[in-house]
Amino acid sequence: MYATKVLAAPQLVELILTVDGLTAQVDPADGQLTSVSRVGSGAYCFTIDGPFTIEPDDMPDEVRSARPTVLYQMVVQGSASENVPFARRFSERLAAFVDGVLVDPQAKNHSHARTPSPPSTKVTAGLYLHLCWYRQRDDTKEFAAQFLEAAEEHFPAAVPTRFGTHEPFQGKFPRDEPSQFGRVYREECDVSPLLFKGTAIKYGSVSGWTNSLEARYQELHVSFDLDHLTKKRLLGTVEAFLSEVAVKTGSFFAFAEVNSSKLDTAIVPAVRGAWAGMPPRPQWLMWFSSEYAELVRPHLAAGVTEDGSVGSLHRWTEEPAEASEIESWLIETPWVPFELLPVSNPDNYRRPYDQAHLMPDPLRAPAQGSPEWRRIESNYARASSTDENR
Repeated sequence: MYATKVLAAPQLVELILTVDGLTAQVDPADGQLTSVSRVGSGAYCFTIDGPFTIEPDDMPDEVRSARPTVLYQMVVQGSASENVPFARRFSERLAAFVDGVLVDPQAKNHSHARTPSPPSTKVTAGLYLHLCWYRQRDDTKEFAAQFLEAAEEHFPAAVPTRFGTHEPFQGKFPRDEPSQFGRVYREECDVSPLLFKGTAIKYGSVSGWTNSLEARYQELHVSFDLDHLTKKRLLGTVEAFLSEVAVKTGSFFAFAEVNSSKLDTAIVPAVRGAWAGMPPRPQWLMWFSSEYAELVRPHLAAGVTEDGSVGSLHRWTEEPAEASEIESWLIETPWVPFELLPVSNPDNYRRPYDQAHLMPDPLRAPAQGSPEWRRIESNYARASSTDENR
């Protein structure tokens, strides 16, 4: 990062502590910052080198117009990719305080810092954080197991304490082996969802895996008590967790939403069993598959987008924000053109009239009356009849 201001070690430490999930390691002998680590485990995250005094010849051409005088370097050592989002988040916050320009040598891009964001003073009581993932049905049965694997590694707050297909839940952690979560889903959830809850989890569900019914996609939805996550300083890993589950499960879309409902989210119901389109309102974090990212990216007029090998993550704000807050400073609403949104129904705003005109082709519903549509209707009727006779 090329900057015009210098922060002393105590100021850097104070800034580090404002980022959820991070803490500072300081040498007691001289008070100098040695590294940045993860809250709780104390595991190494990244190091901060500098600030180093620089001359015009020391800087890339693209940053000279900012007239920087010093250089900070944030270095993630080793192969722990989950540390990169932490280093990037801190870098953005530091840049805002030192009038910095961020340069990522690997991505070969740069961006000027946004307005400084002070430590959060938002009231989070009564709010929920929803994490949702969407993937096409293909008869695979690993959605639940893949979610739990990612939760154990990246976001322990998402590991359930109880789980099952109905109340009272029979599965219990840590009494049961982790493999039980995936086994119950594979053996009992062809149609029924797998439900779960936990200390911070207020509601969790993974829709059934069979590919023989009308529904053409699966949803995994977890809602958390936002106040609990904030007080425990657990929000710093949400971004990496959302992306990890999306990649691992082959999702085409995922998002993190903040609202005051324990169950409701911005997603509208399916159209003829198929994906309806993008949510009508912008959500705090949004992950798009590569196909979807090509359609949406030109319309992301604010925030930060990070590209991966199979998708892109967009963050509107550094800290969790409700849709109304994001919309308050967007120049245009809705956040994307109407072509990307479900076709609205004037008689029922929650039930779309038709799919969005613009979306990846594999997500389109079969045309009514087509052989594929008749097959789905036949399977759906047969399954419904079986359920009634049980």
